[in-house]
Amino acid sequence: MGVLKYHIYHDLLDDYGYQGSRENIRRQMRVIGLKTIIKCRFKVTTNSHHNKPFAPNLLAQNFTTSQANQAWVGDITYIRVGQSQWLYLAVVIDLYSRKVIGWSMGKHMTSGLVCDALKMALVNRSMPQGVIVHSDRGSQYCSAQYQRLLKDHKLVCSMSGKGNCYDNAVAE
Repeated sequence: MGVLKYHIYHDLLDDYGYQGSRENIRRQMRVIGLKTIIKCRFKVTTNSHHNKPFAPNLLAQNFTTSQANQAWVGDITYIRVGQSQWLYLAVVIDLYSRKVIGWSMGKHMTSGLVCDALKMALVNRSMPQGVIVHSDRGSQYCSAQYQRLLKDHKLVCSMSGKGNCYDNAVAE
């Protein structure tokens, strides 16, 4: 039984003393055109099981800054775009304004995805230098391509502790 049917049965009908069966609810929902949405299983987007080097955690869960372009955070998530289709979204957020300043979408979680998001952030913020750019330890962020981009633009890399989602909570 889908989540919606469960909530209709237990939260609504039970409160009013209705003793209908789940099958009756299913049939009535079909008659009025209601469909359930089944949630997908949790999908892991961070692959930290790699042999690439990682950076120290420079933020230590301090997500406050006194001005723009002191520290940015990045992460990847996924968005449902069809019945069984998903796109990955990489974002870069400025900790000062908490605004998304760079983003990129794609069918695959590649280092190019996070590089494109960072490039957009750099352009949108007029190519600042010395910014701490914090992320998780995912293979995309540890990739040579991403690390080269940070170095070429004189950005400072920072990464969460292993398996600690709270270290990147603002972007999560």
